[in-house]
Amino acid sequence: MARLTELGRQVVVVGVDAKYLKPGFEQRTLTIRTRHAGATRATTLWRQEIFDGEEKLFTADITFAFTDLSGRPTRRPEGFVEAVTA
Repeated sequence: MARLTELGRQVVVVGVDAKYLKPGFEQRTLTIRTRHAGATRATTLWRQEIFDGEEKLFTADITFAFTDLSGRPTRRPEGFVEAVTA
């Protein structure tokens, strides 16, 4: 994120679509998986899933937008997707 600041940009959450599927329980080891799921010129979409073993408990699609440091919308920095998915 420091590199984004150097470029005069920041990332802000503009949408969350969350789905509870099943409960997780105390004393269980849960796994959180995050992956890049898409991008437009000004946004990036991330999918998070929570698992108990192989059983999926929760999913969330989180949309982030890029802004300049004053909060004005801007385009996604060149090379961003490649940098975060490498």
